Amino acid sequence: MTYDIAATQSECDSVSWLNATGNWAEDCATGRRQAAEILNYIARNDAAGIFPRIVAAMPADQKQTGIHVGFWTFFAAAAALSLNLHS
Repeated sequence: MTYDIAATQSECDSVSWLNATGNWAEDCATGRRQAAEILNYIARNDAAGIFPRIVAAMPADQKQTGIHVGFWTFFAAAAALSLNLHS
């Protein structure tokens, strides 16, 4: 696995956890879109090491929003699908 922190820093910085609209459905969709972009980036660049940096960029003191929920549920669904394909 290759992980170039300089090449992926802008990817980490571009994930926005602070721009929730307050519209739960819209924010969940935003989180899913961000997760899909990140997962595609990871797959294209063999860059799973970026994931901890993205998680670390999430503000710990921020109230959970639909963006967070959409993000995490997308990754949970992708992981479950992957496990089902390999079982």
